[in-house]
Amino acid sequence: MMRTGLLLPYGASCRRVSSWLAAEAGYSEAAALEKKELTRCLIEGNAPVLQLSVPVEGSNRALRTLSGLTPESIDADSIILSEHGHWRRVHTAAWETAYRSMPFFEHYAGPLLSAIATARTLGELLRGAAEPIRQVCTEPLVKELTELQRLYPERIARLREERCDGVNDSLSAFDLLFRLGPETIFSLWPAL
Repeated sequence: MMRTGLLLPYGASCRRVSSWLAAEAGYSEAAALEKKELTRCLIEGNAPVLQLSVPVEGSNRALRTLSGLTPESIDADSIILSEHGHWRRVHTAAWETAYRSMPFFEHYAGPLLSAIATARTLGELLRGAAEPIRQVCTEPLVKELTELQRLYPERIARLREERCDGVNDSLSAFDLLFRLGPETIFSLWPAL
């Protein structure tokens, strides 16, 4: 079973999800999370990219204790989301504007948009927002790709290279998910 305690940041970057998959597959330990990474993400926007930031009660003081912790040890349920700046409406509009025309938006956006609309704590937001990524990066698929990586490293490397063409590792993995759907894992699979 995938480790449910391993949190992904809000709108986790392709780089972060790739690191998470490497930890899930047993290739490496989960990388430490930085406080800004937990509540900020980059998506496609009017400018080259748009940064979305989730406000929390207590601002930096609340997040300061989280910086550098491992994904397994963070108590994100103790951090209350703020209603400052109508962020829920702004984020929903930003995600929809940037990705509604993508082929897989309707298939995977539901849990993300629902988490934005209803989450009371950072933990609820992170778990809800990560659900579409977990739907594509399932335990059986991670195990299968791990075995294929071991047996056919050249083929997996070629497949990953094909799917990674034009991928911006700093953008949210949702950028890939809304474009590639079920094939997203091939672009996110750790480069070893």
